[in-house]
Amino acid sequence: MIKQIIFIINYSSLYEILEEIKENLFFKIIKYENEEDLIKDNHPSIKNSLIIIKANQKLMNKDLDKKNILNLLDSPLSFNKLIQLINIHLIKLRFNYQSKISIKGYELNLNSKFI
Repeated sequence: MIKQIIFIINYSSLYEILEEIKENLFFKIIKYENEEDLIKDNHPSIKNSLIIIKANQKLMNKDLDKKNILNLLDSPLSFNKLIQLINIHLIKLRFNYQSKISIKGYELNLNSKFI
């Protein structure tokens, strides 16, 4: 199974916590200091990944889909609730990613098995 990626922007404390337990997580974590670093890196799977930002931050890049962004508004969160929230968003992203695959003019939906 391919590990999904989570980009954490300007949220050092969250990154450090998740980094300590990364062996138990089913996703990969990458930290960026700001949005410009994320855009400069031009990661190939950025459109299929989750981006976590603080509640008071807004991303300026219009290419990023709002479905990919998890804005942590409800502070404080329990650790279990945070991991559950991240996993729910990752499942939604994977479902949406698999819902439309184009193959030579045909659209394959892996979730419903229709062409």
